[in-house]
Amino acid sequence: MAGVAEQNVDNSERLLSLLSTLLQTRVGLTKQQIRAAVDGYAHLSDENFEASFERDKAHLRELGVPLDSPQDADRLGQGTDSLRYRVDPAAYRLPEIEFAADEVLALSLAARLWRDPALGSAALRAFSRITGNAPAARGLLRGRRTVAQPAESAASGPEGAPGFVPASTEDAASPFGVQIAAEEVLFGPLATAAQERRVVAFRYRTVDGVEGDRTVSVWGLGSRFGHWYLIGHDHDRDAERVFRLSRIIGGITELRPEQCAVQPRPAGFTATGALAHLDPAAAMTTAVVRLAPGRGANLRRRAVDPGALLDGALQDGAMPSPAPPSPTGREDGANAPGDVIAFDYHDGEAASAEIAALGSAAEVLAPEELRAAVVRRLERTLAAQRRPAPHPALKERRHAGRAPATAVAARALDLVAYVRQAGAPTVAEAVEHFGVPRRTLRKDIERLQLCGPGSWDYGSRVDIWIDDETDTIVLSQDDGLAQPIRLNFAEAFALGTGLQLLSTVPAASAEAAGRALGKLRGATEHLDGLFDLVAPRSRAADDAGLSGLLAAAVEERRVVRLRYVSTAREEITERLVEPVQLEETGDRAYLHAWCRRAGDSRRFRLDRIVEAEPLDEMYTPGERHAVDPEHYTPRKDDLVAVLGFAPRLAPLQQEFSPLRTGTLPGDERTFCEVRIADPGTLRRMVAEHGGDLTVVAPEGLTRSVTAWLEEALRVYTGSAAATGQPTDSTGSAAGPAADEGVRT
Repeated sequence: MAGVAEQNVDNSERLLSLLSTLLQTRVGLTKQQIRAAVDGYAHLSDENFEASFERDKAHLRELGVPLDSPQDADRLGQGTDSLRYRVDPAAYRLPEIEFAADEVLALSLAARLWRDPALGSAALRAFSRITGNAPAARGLLRGRRTVAQPAESAASGPEGAPGFVPASTEDAASPFGVQIAAEEVLFGPLATAAQERRVVAFRYRTVDGVEGDRTVSVWGLGSRFGHWYLIGHDHDRDAERVFRLSRIIGGITELRPEQCAVQPRPAGFTATGALAHLDPAAAMTTAVVRLAPGRGANLRRRAVDPGALLDGALQDGAMPSPAPPSPTGREDGANAPGDVIAFDYHDGEAASAEIAALGSAAEVLAPEELRAAVVRRLERTLAAQRRPAPHPALKERRHAGRAPATAVAARALDLVAYVRQAGAPTVAEAVEHFGVPRRTLRKDIERLQLCGPGSWDYGSRVDIWIDDETDTIVLSQDDGLAQPIRLNFAEAFALGTGLQLLSTVPAASAEAAGRALGKLRGATEHLDGLFDLVAPRSRAADDAGLSGLLAAAVEERRVVRLRYVSTAREEITERLVEPVQLEETGDRAYLHAWCRRAGDSRRFRLDRIVEAEPLDEMYTPGERHAVDPEHYTPRKDDLVAVLGFAPRLAPLQQEFSPLRTGTLPGDERTFCEVRIADPGTLRRMVAEHGGDLTVVAPEGLTRSVTAWLEEALRVYTGSAAATGQPTDSTGSAAGPAADEGVRT
């Protein structure tokens, strides 16, 4: 059966054929027998075959397929060529799990939490596989735009679970929306390192801004207060330590055993226990900051009475002298007479970002380490902004390129199991179940038709096709592939982490998520205590006060009066809102609500809510209460700018909904063409991210941002050296208007 056509076998097809062949052999096959049996191997040179076979074995293990070698040829002195390979069907199969309807809903919510595409796809595959053809699972993953359901209209699950949304609902609606937005360039490798007991090395910036190298045996991961942490043994300090992922500079390097021996996890280790001692209120430091009149509203609301500290800080010689008057003559910066306030902070890096975002309107007077951290951040930002302007070729956003062979193979295997369980489902039903276009489904079926041994001596091929008259999918021969494959590490990790996080949120789905997680644990025993190594926790669980109050208002459809800090206008405003959903995205939490003052939907950051008062008035949900997953709604008069994002800011790119994207050889940044409503907000974000976000175009906007940063840095240096060119009376670089951009 093998022939010339085998040269066109793609990686996923060859992988499926290898799996089918190894499932059908009882005694196992040698490498040479496998080479003759599987399409895609026979035409390869010896060297290429060895490389392909080793890669395919690794891919099978990545899929969660256990390779069994019933005859240990090396031990018998016969060499590896005589080693036989097979897949034990019993070890290959996913244990049967039955989920209640409310548990299926919790699983569907958990599957949609990831912003990282790879882990998000793995979670969706896991959901599709473990729920099988359950009626309650149909239609739950078709979209992300939701309309909140009134509490009185919510049906109950079979066990009376509260808040269950019927399966006929177009999408799963939840009063609590949460997304896992970790550092995706770090998160996946660190999760794998924890599971496989590896040692990694990386550069790290401490809470005080001091950088250094770390060598760590990875034990686990967890989130607290909106931040993800790595738990492990620090080899340089010979002690257990916790590292915040957002402070890891660059990537990580995995060390080989001969480079550094791994320090085993202590007996009984859990990531939950390791993070239990974290307390953001501990070891607080008081900062003294001079603010321009009317500026820094969010800092002012957190002001404390510093007593003698503030008095002492203002004595002659105790604090840095004010910078000389601005050469631009501006009176809106910290050079002008302003207010001196004090506030408490725990995280020096986070505090420096917030203060740097105020530009010349703020100056740190004490402590010196915070002042230095702000200067470093502004200097890094200015240096990045002064780099020669790149000219990337931007293209409209498209879906990522070809999916990995393992992902395609996993979906094809799930398709066989689904068709076997469903009987003869229609193509439309399969498209809905897997959430893929019809053409992709047809391609998967065509791929399956070619899978299996290339010779009848080693077994038969899968027999699956589409009946054009009935538009149904027919499966008459599955060659052992019809039993759902057990979850691999990525799938179990992604879905299980989502369930763990959901079990901590103040919503009706939390209890069901906990039950579903318990069943998932039982089906993933082969992954060696995976869920003890991961401990996600929602911000709301760490903030029962405000989050709990707002969660209750969302559940009850209760109108809330807010006092809210508007950073754009530097004022505290009062709003009457109809709360729809609480949302967590990384280290930020938001309230989605209909704002009666604006007459439109708005997102309110919880850390800017000064006061929230639930009223006796209830509201009736309607179309205006739809929750749009897009963080930014463009307007016709928005500016169009090109921004450069460092790899760690990949999640932030999505919030801008880029029009076009591009890259440049030798430049690690991703360049995105985005719409900008307020250049002032953009300037603040650039300073906040300390050089990881840069404005590339248009030229007028880049010059404006550069001049704004120079003005901010001059507050601390008091030197004209902070500027690269003269500024005009607006504080912008001489030339085009400060906020000049492309308007559409």
